[in-house]
Amino acid sequence: MTARAAALRRDLEPFTCVRGPSEDGGGLRAVVRAGELDVTVAQHADVIEASCPLPVSGLYVDVALSPLAELDVRSSDAPYARALVATTEARLARVIANGGDAQLRFGAWRVRGGLGATPRAVVEVVVALATRPARLAEAWQALAAALGGAWRGAWGTRGETAFAVATTTGAVTVEIAPRADDDGVEHVHTCVSARDRRRVARPGVILDPLAIAAAIVELTGAPLAIGAPRVTATSAPAAAPLAFADWPATRAPGSTAAAAPRGWRPGPPIGADACRGLSEQVTLDGVAVTTACSDDARAATTIAAAAPGAAGLALSARPGYRFLRGLFVPEPRLGDAAFDDRYVLDTSDLAWARWWFGATEREAIAATFHAESAQPLGFALADARAAFTADGPPARGYLDAARHAVAFLAARGARASAEWRHLASQLGATVLGDGFTADGGIVARTGRGAATIEVTTARHAGRLVTVARAGTAAPDEPRHLAIRADRVAAPLPPTRGRADPTIDGPDDHTVRASDPAWAAAHVRALTPALAAARPDLIEVAGDRVAVLWAGPLFDLRRLTAGIDLVARVTRHGALGPAPYR
Repeated sequence: MTARAAALRRDLEPFTCVRGPSEDGGGLRAVVRAGELDVTVAQHADVIEASCPLPVSGLYVDVALSPLAELDVRSSDAPYARALVATTEARLARVIANGGDAQLRFGAWRVRGGLGATPRAVVEVVVALATRPARLAEAWQALAAALGGAWRGAWGTRGETAFAVATTTGAVTVEIAPRADDDGVEHVHTCVSARDRRRVARPGVILDPLAIAAAIVELTGAPLAIGAPRVTATSAPAAAPLAFADWPATRAPGSTAAAAPRGWRPGPPIGADACRGLSEQVTLDGVAVTTACSDDARAATTIAAAAPGAAGLALSARPGYRFLRGLFVPEPRLGDAAFDDRYVLDTSDLAWARWWFGATEREAIAATFHAESAQPLGFALADARAAFTADGPPARGYLDAARHAVAFLAARGARASAEWRHLASQLGATVLGDGFTADGGIVARTGRGAATIEVTTARHAGRLVTVARAGTAAPDEPRHLAIRADRVAAPLPPTRGRADPTIDGPDDHTVRASDPAWAAAHVRALTPALAAARPDLIEVAGDRVAVLWAGPLFDLRRLTAGIDLVARVTRHGALGPAPYR
């Protein structure tokens, strides 16, 4: 696999590649599995395209972004097309901004991402569009229940989607069906029909029970009671935190998902309202949460808690948009389009921030987001302390969400410890240490032959890394070797040997050795192990060897390959390809 293909595969994570990525006419092509769907991804230069079949035929749709940054939907059946892109509009607009577009042709969606769109974001939008008929089926079932009917089945526009409603003047049928407009062209309509073949039809897909009830009254003259509340975007209380479920799906590695609860739901109200001079401490799930407001008229508010295990990691996420600044100043992004579009991120270590703030952690932060707030809540992690801050007193709903969120985020170290202990059990290693810290609070110790190998966390050149190491330090050892992977944007620099001569090594690697003749004979033998482990840096000095990966690594195959690599290097103090057992 080429470096370009490997980079595309990483950009598509956590989707599984069932085919490819492979070279295709100067570009790359892959097929990824998203739930039960197979999505075809193509990359040409900097353009990402994704396509997926849709169980809708005879409909053509073109979607672009207007100069006013609004979706311009053109279709052979515009009302039906609007129903198919509803609930995906905001995400679709972000993905196709800066030159992208979307098309529905011959029963398949194709989305071409604009400048800056990530492969993962393009795939997520295509999946959302492709699964929209299933969501419409769920909404139609809820509509039937609200009107006192019952419907079970699959979505369809040829009479498959229909249910009966009993009225005082007889039963009527509500269905999705094609109907000719005044121009003679058939379009999808929502129809209400009586037994005497009288019919009221409305263009498009109508899911509002009040609108359907009004059509029934128009047809039969019989009022109809609505048995379920009308669901609209404005039916939630004004002070309720934003529901993260409406944003694109976020995913975490399997180990993270095993150690963290699924989904985030803020807990019940707790503590006092924010007001001038407030200083209060409440305990949530064993975490002491402090709420403090300044004494001045602004009543600037801080909700904070100690975050053990986060020492050395600094991050802030403040609500806002990048506008033109992002064109000139590269800004870190977590890789979650919904989160990144609402928060401007600043961190000292992006790789560890992406792991530390997984899907559930981002949901907890997003629960405090209020798009219309004049004093929005921003989050910061520094000096082993997690805190939400606002320039004024937050509304009660957001204050409660911030208290529960900060308690959850402050306990991330405990969840990190559980992830590392789970990793140690997979490696068959002994666990040393009481809890996770950036400097090796938990060590997984294993063995290969006579070598004792440790897997832990460490600081390297100001960044946090996962390291597999063996041997003892030998600062006066005359021979040392450094193999650095250059495939990433910010490769790890070696701590020793930067002035050593460069020798030939594997592709996309820089190899420096104090004794080129000594190292050249052995580096080639390590190439298969390098391909399996894919470390960012290997350092050898005497009988000490360290294999480093930037950021957290929970990939069992790569870690096992790295442990085997350490064992081979340390066999009798020599670099050799021979078995270590």
